[in-house]
Order: sequence, then C-alpha cells, then structure tokens
Amino acid sequence: MTRSTPHLPLRRLAAALAAVCALAAPAAASAAAPSVDAGDNAVCVVGADGRLTCHGLDASAVAGVADFTQVAVGGAHACALRATGAVVCFPDTGSGTTAAPPGQFTAVGAGWTASCALDTAGAPACWGDDAGYGETSPPPGTGPLHALSTGEFHSCALDAAGEATCWGASSAGQASAEAGPFTAISAGGGHTCALRPGGDVECWGLDNAGQAQDRTAPAGERFVAVDAGSMSTCALTDAGRVVCWGSDAEGESSPPAGVFAAVSVGRGYACALRPTGALACWGDAPVAPHDYALRFHAPVDPAPAVNVAKAGRVVPVKVEVLDGGQEVRSGSVTLDAGAAAATLRWDLEADRWMTTLDTSGLGGPGTYQVIVRVDGAAAGHFVLRVR
Repeated sequence: MTRSTPHLPLRRLAAALAAVCALAAPAAASAAAPSVDAGDNAVCVVGADGRLTCHGLDASAVAGVADFTQVAVGGAHACALRATGAVVCFPDTGSGTTAAPPGQFTAVGAGWTASCALDTAGAPACWGDDAGYGETSPPPGTGPLHALSTGEFHSCALDAAGEATCWGASSAGQASAEAGPFTAISAGGGHTCALRPGGDVECWGLDNAGQAQDRTAPAGERFVAVDAGSMSTCALTDAGRVVCWGSDAEGESSPPAGVFAAVSVGRGYACALRPTGALACWGDAPVAPHDYALRFHAPVDPAPAVNVAKAGRVVPVKVEVLDGGQEVRSGSVTLDAGAAAATLRWDLEADRWMTTLDTSGLGGPGTYQVIVRVDGAAAGHFVLRVR
C-alpha cells in the first residue's frame, strides 16, 4: 500500500544508511535514505541518489529529477516529494488525481483515485476523485499532523501526541482509529495498522484474511515499521527481519530471509529494500524478483569503505554480480555516479564484470556514491572520494 513517510530506519542500520546519504554526490545531498512504495500494480523506489525507479508505471516525466525524498504509489499514478517541498505526480491521468497543488509539503500519500499531502504547518491537503468516500475532505482544524499514510480509499496521520486521525472510506471501520499513542501508522485496503511506542503493532478494520491482527515481534526483537496492504500486512524488526501476515494467496505474506531496511505491501505482493538499496519483491509483483549481491575486487572495496582516487584518474572496477545466489553473466551492468557513468563488460577468463570509471567526469574533488545497476535496477554501490 502507499504511505507518505520513509520507513523507520533500523537501529542497527541507521548509522550506515545515514553515512550513505551523507556521502552521496552533491546533486543528491538532500535525498532521504532509500525507500520503497508499492501500489496496486506498480512499485517505485527512491534511491540514495534522489532518483526514482518505477516498475509497472511510466515515470519518464521525472526521469531527470535527482532530488526526491519520498514516493507514494496509488492505483494508476504516483506522487513524489522533492527536496524543495514540491509534490510531483505522474503519469497524467487526466482525472485530477495527479493535479498536485502548489506549495511546500513535508509528506505525500497516494490512494487508488486520490492523493494527499501535509503542508509545512502539518495541515492535510487532498486532491483527485474521492469516489464518494470523502477521501479528499480531511477533517478541518486537525493538526499539526505527521506520519501521513494514504490507503486505497482512506488516509490516516498522527498528531503531536501520537493520536491517530483518519478520514475517507470506513465501511469496515478502517478509518475509526484506535486510541494511541502511536509512533507510525499505515492505511491499507480495508484495514489500518499502527505502531505502539513499545514496538507492538495494533490493527483495526477488515480482517477477512487475518490482515488486521495485532502482532508482537519475535522474541528479542521489536517492530520499527509497519505497512498495511490490500489484504496483508508486513512489519520490519530492529534486526532487519520482515514479518508478514494476512492473505498469502499470491505468496505476499512469505518474505525472503535476510536483512532489510524498508518494506512496502501492495495488492497481492510486497517489496523490500536491502541495506544496499537493492530491491527484493515476493508474491504477484509487477517486477521480476531480484535479490542482488555484489563482490568487488581490488582496487575497489565495497561500502561502507571509502575508496580514494586522484582527480582525473581512472578507477578500475571489477565486480561479481549475484542474483539470488546465482551469478549474473549476461544483461546490462553499468556504473552510475551521477555526473559520470560507465558500462561493464563480462570477462569470461576473469569470471567477473570489468570497466574503468573516469573520475574527470565527476566535477572535481568530493565524495561520490557509485551505483552498480543491473538492467537498470540498483544492485549495490561503492563510495569514491576524489581528491
């Protein structure tokens, strides 16, 4: 489902993610930690470079923008928040759903036919077709609000005391919020889930598949983020584990093992980001599931190590690319450093991908994040300091 705020950082990964953002190229300095959002049949990712990558949705209108901090995916559209506070929606549906108002905002959410955002004073503004549910009519005089989340046909947000305010469709009680306090909230299809300060998840609304069941994290862990989808819910623990419940008809409640930094649930599928920024999806996802891992070879060390090069020098890059543990030997593997790029070639004898990155294209001394992309999807990165 769609929500407006980046998922909460893991305690064990927060420092690493913050370092990645701080080390990004100057053009992406204002970007948030990598985040993911899943909608009806599309998923979008904000990379550490502030750029958007979408699957199942035409994002060509924002292809040249590199300062996004958040994205929210709805039915047939998505809305994204720029570092300037402006909201940009795409593609143009011609129905008003993508007609974002001018002004500065701090959060954005996208539903099936309507979208909402919070302005700098914490007041909600909504637009599009409310489908008769009042989704575009948030309660007046409420606020300031934060943690906005927009589901299929309802939205929720939290006030300063952590109490929830919801509006829109409530046929199953999904907009009839339980008493807080909460630290995060997620509006789904016919249900809503929120995170208690102690790390437990509390849900309300439609529970026909078990999606609105309250949950406690596995022993020794606590939940740090929750996301409600159409008929399932997933939560993230402080150890980076994803736990899902509700419908598993398409495998959407059967996440892969491993460590993740963010999770989002759509309709019949879910996606999560590895700490490297690599996207992994399960269920009936609009993108082929990938679970990338990279093995760099000298002279490049993988993140969080910082590689150093003199300005104008070329940096040899040698890397093995794995997808779900299987070595990738074909396709397009590229380096993306913003102002500089390179294409890797598969070296049969060396059994790895190889290229050189010309640092003269990086705009002078500074610290840059160099992203490795496989067929356009981020697979990992390394950090390069040019002096």
